[in-house]
Amino acid sequence: MKLVEAYSCRQLTYFSDRLTALRGVASKFADSDPGPYSWGIWGEGVAIQLAWRTWRQLESLDYPSWSWASVYGPCYFAESNRRPNGFSSACDWIQLPTESNPDNDMYSRILVISSVVVDASIYLDGEDRRELTVKVNIGDRRYEIAEDSTQWHERAKGRGNVPEEDHLIDGDSVVCMALLTYQETDWIRPYTRTWLVLRRSSQEENLYRRVAILHINWSGHELERNLADFEHHIAPFAEKRALQII
Repeated sequence: MKLVEAYSCRQLTYFSDRLTALRGVASKFADSDPGPYSWGIWGEGVAIQLAWRTWRQLESLDYPSWSWASVYGPCYFAESNRRPNGFSSACDWIQLPTESNPDNDMYSRILVISSVVVDASIYLDGEDRRELTVKVNIGDRRYEIAEDSTQWHERAKGRGNVPEEDHLIDGDSVVCMALLTYQETDWIRPYTRTWLVLRRSSQEENLYRRVAILHINWSGHELERNLADFEHHIAPFAEKRALQII
């Protein structure tokens, strides 16, 4: 992940060159068997690699939405400085595409994940002409998310820089898909659950696009009680599903 963070920050002539450069590096790792390589992601430890986020993204590139390479600017992994053995995948299985050719059609870009999925909706919060805070509603609770494209009030100047397809609308239906859990070993035992936030693709109803990442954190002496409360809260909205993400 440190390698990906470094490449995402490099000032190459074209941002799309990052993936080409990293593909060359990937070939040098073949002997260490990190698994298949697709769109900047290695097959080993896929769930952690999907948990990237970016700062003030204004433009999308023509890459799969689930890949860090789709964002125009640097990305980072909030988990990259944590203990690797503190992570566990929350997914039943993940299937990566076998190729990463930008000239191929969207069906060759499909990532398939089977995991717990929770129905939710978008909530936009902010003042007139300002950058908006984006949250998801799950039942009667709201959780702040890290959106992949910066969202602005409809009268804000910055809104014009965001492609129409990347605008989030208040009340938009989305799903949150369980991706990772992380737990420390010290006395306060900070515990994090990471979810992909996905919206149906405008191209086909059975395909989804990533729009954000959600991290929910708990710690302290009330950890067990808070986790049990969260599980009880999401139960009516949750089910195991396999989704295709482009």
